[in-house]
Amino acid sequence: MLGVLKPVWTRALESERRISWLQNMLDRDLVLRDVQHFGQVINEKLRTESSKEGELGRQALIEVMRLKYVDEKRYYRECKRVREVLRTL
Repeated sequence: MLGVLKPVWTRALESERRISWLQNMLDRDLVLRDVQHFGQVINEKLRTESSKEGELGRQALIEVMRLKYVDEKRYYRECKRVREVLRTL
C-alpha cells in the first residue's frame, strides 16, 4: 500500500510547494525563465517595432504566469482528491 500512497503524496506536496512559489513570484511581479522564453518567441512574431519594444510582452507573460498558477491549483486539487480516496482505503 505504501508503494501506491507515496507517489500520490509526493505529487501533492510538490504541487503545494509549486503553488506557493508561483504565488510568491506573482506577488513580486517576477517571471519564470521558461515563460520568459515563451514570451520572447511570441515577441519575435510581432510585426511592429513599437509592440516589440513595449511592456506589452511583460504584461502578457504575467498573465501566462497567472494561467500557470491556476492550472497548478487545479492539479493540486486532483492530487488531493486521489490522496484522500487512497487514505480511506
